[in-house]
Amino acid sequence: MIMIVISSIIRGVGNACGGATMWAMVSDTIDYGEWKTGCRTEGLVNSACSFGYKIGNGAGSALLGLILDIGGYKGEAAVQTASALTSIRICFVWIPAAIYIICLVIMMFWHLDQEFDGIIADLNARAGRSDINSQEPKTIE
Repeated sequence: MIMIVISSIIRGVGNACGGATMWAMVSDTIDYGEWKTGCRTEGLVNSACSFGYKIGNGAGSALLGLILDIGGYKGEAAVQTASALTSIRICFVWIPAAIYIICLVIMMFWHLDQEFDGIIADLNARAGRSDINSQEPKTIE
């Protein structure tokens, strides 16, 4: 039980950092999309991210229940079987660790942060602004 509590605390701290970073990356992606296409689609991108987040939460919860069921977890039992304890470890330790490793590998290919200053400067030049920190949205008609 102590292992679950400790791993949940670590996961919570990691998710807080990742969640904040994710929405910053979404914002950068919106700017990149405007730079590439000329269309600013923050509503579409944010709603797609929100939808994907909800689908992921639903699928993750279903997978959690399935794995615990396969492991023979009984919520009312005072003592769980060895297979139930293994399924709990899989759900709360090994699957999250594998997902974080996969995310780290994927993030190795994220290079937008290296190009971002140039993209914003170009967007500002297109809009006739000289201040690189000014990011007024372009109206699409």
